[in-house]
Amino acid sequence: MLSELFMHRVYDSLNSKTFRSSDFSISQARSNDSAKTGNITLTIRYRYKKEFHIVAILNRSQCDNVAISPGQIMKIDIKNNLAIHDFLTTTIPTWLSTLTKYFDNDPYTRRVLKNEQRIDELEKKIDEALGDLDQDFLEDEIILLKERLNNMEKELTEKLNQQIQDQETLNVKIEEIHQDVQTLKNQAGPLDKKNWLLSFYTKLYLWNESNPSLLPKSLLHVGYKFLPESVQNVIPSEIIDSTVDSLLPESTVEKDTVKHK
Repeated sequence: MLSELFMHRVYDSLNSKTFRSSDFSISQARSNDSAKTGNITLTIRYRYKKEFHIVAILNRSQCDNVAISPGQIMKIDIKNNLAIHDFLTTTIPTWLSTLTKYFDNDPYTRRVLKNEQRIDELEKKIDEALGDLDQDFLEDEIILLKERLNNMEKELTEKLNQQIQDQETLNVKIEEIHQDVQTLKNQAGPLDKKNWLLSFYTKLYLWNESNPSLLPKSLLHVGYKFLPESVQNVIPSEIIDSTVDSLLPESTVEKDTVKHK
């Protein structure tokens, strides 16, 4: 089995600014072929999320095989023929750094995955509601659309000014809205109406995620009014409303009105 001196070095390598050796459970066992090779399997497992681990097969001179979870690229990274010194001074500290980044980024990652799921759901519902609609915007519709988007940006900017006191944060939020509105205006020509609606409602959803008290309920109708009348007659506005309502819950969307001429 592994010596006390070596295990002391293992425990010592698990102490960092973020972690203590007590955060990990460590076990060792003779490998199946240990009678022939003398190999020992060393398992280091993060106590509070047990799928995070290092499993190393060691002999007297090196680590023949090391499985690391989570890996830097894959869920499990595999390394072969590592020097013992490198295992202690590089592999374990790198793994601890990966764990630190995981926990630092986890709320962001969860938010991104949630947004992707909601946007996929939105795309599916709009596709179901509008079917094969692929009509492009007419020139006069693009002019009117840009006018409405400009009015929307102005009113949302005024609202942000009322809600946010910190000037730096305010500037960032205003710029985000401005860039998204510019994108929507630029997309009106290249995108057909169904895909423009998807882009519009996606941005609406992301604005609401970032600023839950920003969006007036009336914004739900802005994009819908640019559908051809023949489609509006077949698809009641309630379908679009219910589609967006499923992503913008009633409790998080203000009911005040915004005038769009």
